[in-house]
Amino acid sequence: MGAGDADSSSGIACWRISATGELSGRLRIGAPTDDPPGRWSVLGWADRDHITLWRRGKHNELRIVGTDAGERPADLRVVGRPVACRIAASGRVECMLALSAGGGRAVPCLYFPADDTYLLVGGPGEFTGLAAWDARQGLAVLNAEAGGSSHLRIVLYGGGSIEEVPLAPSGDIAVLSARGHGADTVGLTGRTRDGQVVPGTLNLVDASVRWHDAMIGYWSTDVSPSGRRLLISTWADERNVYRVLGTDGERIGEVRPPDGVATRLVFTADERHLVGWYQSPTTPPTVLRWDTETGTACPTRRNSPRAVSHDLSWSHRRVPDRDGRDLPEWVFTPRHGRSHGTVLHLHGGPRGRLNQIYDPVIAALASAGWTVVGMNYPGSTGYGQEYAERSRGDWGGTDAASVEWRLRTLRREACGPICVYGHSYGGYLALLLLAAAPEAVDATAVWAPVTDLPELLRTSGGTRRRWLEEELGALRSDPAQLIARSPVTRLGTLRGQRLLVGHGLLDEVCPVEQSRRLAHTLDGPRERPGRFEYLEDDGSSHTPTTWHRWIDAVVGHFDRVRSAGSRTALRDDGSAATREKPRSTNGRPALRDTRVRTIR
Repeated sequence: MGAGDADSSSGIACWRISATGELSGRLRIGAPTDDPPGRWSVLGWADRDHITLWRRGKHNELRIVGTDAGERPADLRVVGRPVACRIAASGRVECMLALSAGGGRAVPCLYFPADDTYLLVGGPGEFTGLAAWDARQGLAVLNAEAGGSSHLRIVLYGGGSIEEVPLAPSGDIAVLSARGHGADTVGLTGRTRDGQVVPGTLNLVDASVRWHDAMIGYWSTDVSPSGRRLLISTWADERNVYRVLGTDGERIGEVRPPDGVATRLVFTADERHLVGWYQSPTTPPTVLRWDTETGTACPTRRNSPRAVSHDLSWSHRRVPDRDGRDLPEWVFTPRHGRSHGTVLHLHGGPRGRLNQIYDPVIAALASAGWTVVGMNYPGSTGYGQEYAERSRGDWGGTDAASVEWRLRTLRREACGPICVYGHSYGGYLALLLLAAAPEAVDATAVWAPVTDLPELLRTSGGTRRRWLEEELGALRSDPAQLIARSPVTRLGTLRGQRLLVGHGLLDEVCPVEQSRRLAHTLDGPRERPGRFEYLEDDGSSHTPTTWHRWIDAVVGHFDRVRSAGSRTALRDDGSAATREKPRSTNGRPALRDTRVRTIR
């Protein structure tokens, strides 16, 4: 068993995991050198000794890399988006792909490199994920969606043909998704008539389904190798809670990690332990294992969790909006010393959320003396379906209004400067906020922001366009509203504001042109030196590849509005009165006046 992640600066980091969940060794596989860093992503393990990487292009490419440094990698070029790759015991390589069928719809397809043949799996609806795949038996379990509802498909392939296996009736519960596979068992999640989720299992021998009605509210997460244990999870108390069930649905144990968040937990070979990622605001993502019967964390050998910063504490709270409804948020405060100001942090999305995870920007800002308010604005998940759907079809509407309301209340409550940070959709909201309330913001920093909705819609294709059309709803048919809700149409207000924009050249979620147009317009001769800066990272995608470069820029940008004895307050007319003395803080020099540069 193993785990791996891409690291553009030093290659692929992977670990061998023993039957009891201990890390038996950390391996590094050299990164491909024939392309800029950040292009290659980890697809998964092809077998116990090989990792599959892939990169997007006109023809997507796969690279199967052995964990033995002396083994030469195997390269494949495929049509479609790779989903998984397997190396059978015979050495035969098989790939599962998602092909575009027009209108953003994806259909599954098998590719056999040995004879360069494709086998279209087809079937009704859109292919949404691979639940289980046994290359030895020629069997695949696929998640699909048709007519707005989810369903499951079991297919047998061999001899150049596809055979569909019908599911046995499962009562009043509709199959929502499948995840986890062990022996002849697949984990299922269903939805009851009243909309509640329930975990269950699928028996591949007779295609029968069994639901565990006593565990309403839990999702199936993994199945043990023998198929005799089921791992289920739910979101409670602002963290993932996991339970282990036996074959009869009896509860064997529970894992409820303290302080932080545990994700992607799976069974180890001995089935008594779980292994997965753990993180907290002071602890970067770390591989840990848990005892399924006691629920206690057992540090893996050579990989105990280590806090990289002790400079912040955190808490969760709910504050009222203008209508008295709750706005949930996380507050990260410097543990030692007085806070010098407040940063309103807007996460990416929509339909995202900020948890008590390790965010390097938040950790750095708290270490530099800033209080960070991480707002889960309307549209964030984890607070009920109504809250999550509140901004769908209303980009820059309800969510932007709530963000502005929170900014103005912070301005009245907090001492010192008020700055705003946003990533992706959060960057979009941050720019709208700066344009709507420039007098209440001392400085703004955004990474990969959406700036031009009509252009984003025009340049999106495939599944990305379909997702965007569903998100925009009726807005996509209203060009005037799309333009009105685009930050690039508010340049008159943005001009002259203290603004830092960063973007990755390799960003395929929000293309770099979204920021370039904004930068080209704002970086003009009329702009005051030092007020606007655009940083373009030629090795980053939608997330910075090398965080410290971007972090230094953000902290320096915000520190420039802070000086010894400075005050930021609202005048009676609502405008901002700020006295500044640019200086060096925490050993970081203030940003130079150069407004446009590339970071590498």
